[in-house]
Amino acid sequence: MSSEVCLINPPKPYLLNPMACPPLGLMTVASALKDVGYDVELIDLNKDSNIPESEIYGISMTTADFNTCIEIRDGIKQQYGAKVIVGGPHPTLCPEECAQYFDVVCVGDHSSILHLNGERIVYGYTKDFDRYHPDREIVDLWDYDFYVLGERATTVVFTQSCPWRKCAFCCRYQMPYDRVRFHSVKWCEEEIAEIAEKGFRSIQIYDDEFLTFRKRDEQIIKLLSEYGIEVWRCFLRADYCLKNRDLVELAARNGLGEVLVGVESGSDTILKVIDKGTTTAMVEEAFRFLHSKNVAIKAACIVGLPSESPQTLEESWKFYERIEPYVKDWDFTVFCPYPGSKVWNHPEAYDIRFDKEECYTAYKGMRAEGWKPPKISTSTLSFEQILEARERFERRFKFKEEVEL
Repeated sequence: MSSEVCLINPPKPYLLNPMACPPLGLMTVASALKDVGYDVELIDLNKDSNIPESEIYGISMTTADFNTCIEIRDGIKQQYGAKVIVGGPHPTLCPEECAQYFDVVCVGDHSSILHLNGERIVYGYTKDFDRYHPDREIVDLWDYDFYVLGERATTVVFTQSCPWRKCAFCCRYQMPYDRVRFHSVKWCEEEIAEIAEKGFRSIQIYDDEFLTFRKRDEQIIKLLSEYGIEVWRCFLRADYCLKNRDLVELAARNGLGEVLVGVESGSDTILKVIDKGTTTAMVEEAFRFLHSKNVAIKAACIVGLPSESPQTLEESWKFYERIEPYVKDWDFTVFCPYPGSKVWNHPEAYDIRFDKEECYTAYKGMRAEGWKPPKISTSTLSFEQILEARERFERRFKFKEEVEL
């Protein structure tokens, strides 16, 4: 007997490790569907190769998954002739485009799939943000392979969206979706308790930014310790780190082992152009502080941002040499514009050239088997020069080779 709904996480060959994190979004959709009586199955095509027969299929899509999701739809239509629904970040950003290819497009959060009413595009915005938890029984969490400082970890999301939301390269949803939404401390405690019960002693907090909302985050930090989470990791802006030093110190005393900081560029010119809201001086001060608290730092850096030039590359190189003593790991990516960002919507306002169609087959990560960076360029740098610069940054700082820019 077929399941009524089959949820599909598409393959992501552009990632270095496609099986790093369970698909929490689809797992939450599963909870919502089960709550109203559906029989639900979740297939992760990064692990599974076959799509079973079902009455309805729901596919999660990012921009980089666009063409792959269309191929999955074609296969389902050919084999089963069933209804195919799509949701996730890209459909929420570009619903009309997705409606050309799929039977139904779900815009917004997990509740949108509950509003099927015959319309091609349906919308969902859950006022009771705490109503559903990800269904951690529908997947085997131990199939996923993520580590924090050598400790096997799983992921959790306590907050939706970024509190800054001004970076020129960042996607922005239409309202009411473009706002920060917080799960209650009680809901977060239930998440931590379930993860601990399943045997994990390490967590990756996948909020866009953590350690930013003092009163709430302080309670979450204490709960992580109370439930035996020995080491955890989060994303953190340099300016929020400096504004909330006491909160960071509390976190460091209660298991914070590593942070990923979006440095983006070592050039203050670039940081101003992309509306990052930080400076290299802030980043350096934050890194010194984190290092003094024995918190490991991964620095996320982008090459080829708007107005990149030989001079800004040189500025970044010199800055990375200054902060190198404090950095445990590096991530160097080639810039990829995405729908919903200021750069995408108004490329004429930025010194950047790109083909929008190429961005649908790209991802801003490092060189993986399926990585196809868009051929971006600026007025002073060709795509080949940008790609070569990224390679040299990675070789010098990540792999510690003796190379020059």
